[in-house]
Amino acid sequence: MSLDDAFNEMIEALSRQGEAYIVSWPMYSYWPEGGLKILCSMGLLHKAKRANVIQCNYCNKDCTIDVHLGMEDNILTRASALCGDSDMQAEMGILHFTIDQLRQWKITTLQLAKVIHRLLSIKTKLEQQPNQDFIKIGFIKGDEGRRALTLHSHPLRLEINGHTPSITNVCYFNGDKLEIDIDRLESCANKPAKEKKQRYQKSNKKQQARKLGTEARNKDIQEAHTKLRKQYPWSSLHTDEWIAKQIQKQGLGANIKTGTVIRIMNKS
Repeated sequence: MSLDDAFNEMIEALSRQGEAYIVSWPMYSYWPEGGLKILCSMGLLHKAKRANVIQCNYCNKDCTIDVHLGMEDNILTRASALCGDSDMQAEMGILHFTIDQLRQWKITTLQLAKVIHRLLSIKTKLEQQPNQDFIKIGFIKGDEGRRALTLHSHPLRLEINGHTPSITNVCYFNGDKLEIDIDRLESCANKPAKEKKQRYQKSNKKQQARKLGTEARNKDIQEAHTKLRKQYPWSSLHTDEWIAKQIQKQGLGANIKTGTVIRIMNKS
């Protein structure tokens, strides 16, 4: 198993589970040597509460059984259990496991979003609102302006400009480092917006989509304002209104009033 296989397995499990998934020994025991340490060091996995049950591997039944802990000098040193099959308990005797087999880690959509945010070197903070069903990672710049990149939990997916590039195709390992295919995301930003298949959307989702579009437009206007102001410092000729009209000639804010463009400019 490669690091890519381990990453893909974990993302698939998170997708089935929802917003959080506990990674336990039966999963990470098959990962490549050092894989768990690598995934933890990048912030993808955080320590979770130690398990008090374990999937037994003494036979092919794979029973899940309660574990009893043993301590020496207030330090956990051993874990033991009885066979889950009462008819086999006398034959199997006491089953012993290592403390490492009880350690667990957790991955969440928020942790995943933070990792993607860092890989893309996005300067703005990612946002998660309690009334939203997604995390806004940031904006990807396309040929015709910025497009919001979001991570959704139900189902787990990246979304940009109506397109949903696969997380496990966009993110991949190069050696022991996780990388992201920015070219694929920029390609999605440049494609025509993909229409939703469903005919009806809840009003709050429509509002969220409009808000993201407005934020992207405003960022483009503010960036254009900064560039033009460096080239044309304020004067009686190069007023805010003149700058706003130059921005509108670029196709930004063409459908809103010049006064609104000026208000957006001045928030930069």
